[in-house]
Amino acid sequence: MPRIPKAKKFDQILRNPKGALHKVYSQSRDLLAIQSLVRKYAPANVHVASIRNKTLHLITSSAATATQLKYRRRNIIMATRKHGLRFEIDNIKVSVRPEDPEFKLPTRQPIPPSAENARQLAAAAQYIEDEALRKALMKLSNRWK
Repeated sequence: MPRIPKAKKFDQILRNPKGALHKVYSQSRDLLAIQSLVRKYAPANVHVASIRNKTLHLITSSAATATQLKYRRRNIIMATRKHGLRFEIDNIKVSVRPEDPEFKLPTRQPIPPSAENARQLAAAAQYIEDEALRKALMKLSNRWK
């Protein structure tokens, strides 16, 4: 019977340099470090999207903030070099992605039944055996204009 291997601790899985999770963990740690560094030079609505080919991609929800970031590009690049990050950044790309507005259905008043519909509801209610349903139909038939 084959022997069941011991379960590895979470730290062992993350710290193993040959493991797949180690790479993901270290990259996420680096992105969080860059995010905290960018926070010193940018408002809270700026987020780090990615780092590729020595380009830091930032996303913001307003065009005004994107313009401010373009003026602060050099300061952010110098700060990343000073901080000694694993990534070398030579350029900053800024994208504007507006926030989605909350969708609300328009509220409207229910349309009352016509006089003819009210009479039909009242007539149908007389033949309903269920007491609660009969009362509901009678109440609805009394709402006509």
